[in-house]
Amino acid sequence: MRTLTFNQVIGARVLPEVTLPVKLSGDGMVEIGELGAIDSASVEFRLRRVFGYCPGGLKTRTVTKTRQVRKYSDTECIDMGIKSALSTYKSHIHGKVIERDYWDDVIRHAVEVAGRNAQVMKTERYTTTERYWGCD
Repeated sequence: MRTLTFNQVIGARVLPEVTLPVKLSGDGMVEIGELGAIDSASVEFRLRRVFGYCPGGLKTRTVTKTRQVRKYSDTECIDMGIKSALSTYKSHIHGKVIERDYWDDVIRHAVEVAGRNAQVMKTERYTTTERYWGCD
């Protein structure tokens, strides 16, 4: 045990110099408590129990999440639009020839249906690895 003066322990004051026995911790820091030395076990206990902290590290876990994705691809949307337009305007289609007056209407109808189908969403589930800080 090393003996420090009062001024060394609490700083210079106007009080007379008094010698106090003081414990030094392993790292050379002065440990002074109201009722004596403060030990690391009591600090650790309060840190865990009162403040809710714990020693730990970076951990990983597998989680299942959901996300909204398009139900149909662009190709599927275009195909559905064309099929709908051909069935709607079938009275104006002769073999593989579409009447010239209805050509733009068929294309417009196909684009509208394809656009509506492109907005159709579905919920997809997937798993991913998540990193988090956790107690040991």
